[in-house]
Parts: sequence; structure tokens; C-alpha cells
Amino acid sequence: YGLADKRIWINETNAAPTDDPQWPVQRPVYQLDLEQQASFLVQAAALSLAAGAERVAVYKLYDQQLPPGGESFGLLSPADAAPRPAFDAWKTVIEHLGGVQTARRASTERTDAVRLVHADGHETLVLWARTAAPSEVRINASAEKAQWVDSYGNIIVLRPVEGTYTLTLPAARCNAVDGCAVGGPVALLVQPTGATQIMEVQSQAQLVFK
Repeated sequence: YGLADKRIWINETNAAPTDDPQWPVQRPVYQLDLEQQASFLVQAAALSLAAGAERVAVYKLYDQQLPPGGESFGLLSPADAAPRPAFDAWKTVIEHLGGVQTARRASTERTDAVRLVHADGHETLVLWARTAAPSEVRINASAEKAQWVDSYGNIIVLRPVEGTYTLTLPAARCNAVDGCAVGGPVALLVQPTGATQIMEVQSQAQLVFK
């Protein structure tokens, strides 16, 4: 179609929550809480980069003049303009998913992973569980330490044990109507770029980046 050389910009993405104590919404499908909205934004940004997008934008910062119970996409609460968890999640995206040279996805039935290689020589692994069961992964270390970052930007310094990091990825919240509409809480592992290998402990399967 003559679009091979066109840059891809995603100008709207989000998952509007229904289960916000300050702003409950009645909706027949996609019952989502504030944590799921935050997880979705990090997952969507990582997957967009892996799919070839150059830029990703969230819709939207704030819902103005929204009637009570109206569907709200804002990073700020329509009740009082206070930051939702998604606000911190998008800040994490800006801080940790920028300056990417290459982005590749790997997945199993249980686990999703995106490997981002940055221009300054470090890599970020974005990982989450896809199902109602938690997933455990082992990642080979490329240095003496790494940073574990959650969706909200909290950082813990990790040191490898016998050359690997073992992470437990919390289960997704699922139900009979929507299935697992959003993956579980996201973990980011930041370390120098290396010959990264990820093994899913439960299945002993290697996640292969494509």
C-alpha cells in the first residue's frame, strides 16, 4: 500500500476504569480498576514500540465537564483532578521507555515480555503475566546488579543469584465476561545490554524475541 516508509504514531490509547471509588462507572463489559488502567498503559506503550510505532500518546489527561458516572479516561480523576495511578504509570513510561533503538516482543500462553534496547547501551525488559495465574521468570544477568521498576516508578536494586534474576509476575485480574482483558501488574528489569535470555519457570520454556 505504499506505507512501508511511513512513521507510525499512536495518538490515543487508554483503558477507562469503572472501579474508581471517586468515580464509579456502570458498564456491561471491561470492568477495570485503577491498577489495571495503570498496567494497561505500560503494556500498551511497550507493545506499541515492539509493533513498530515511533511515538505513543495517551488519551487523555483530564475529562472536562464530564457528567456524574460518565466514562472517564483521564490520568487525573474527574472528581477532583487528583492524579490517578495511571498518571504515575505514564510518567514511568516517559522515563524508562524513551530513547529506544530496537524493541522486540516474546510471549507464551502465560507471560508477555518486551525487550527494549536503548541508545545509551542499556536495556529494559517489560514483563507481565497474561492469565489468572502468576508467572515466574528467570533472566540472565548482564552485570553485577540491575534495577527492578514497577508501574509507578518505584525502584529496587537487585543483585543476581548464580547469574540470574528470578521475578514473580502477579496474576492478571480476570472474570467470566471479559476474560483477562488487561495483563497483570508490570515489572521492568533495567540492566546493561547483553545476550538476554528469559525462561518461564513453570513451563521451562524460553521466551524468544521476534
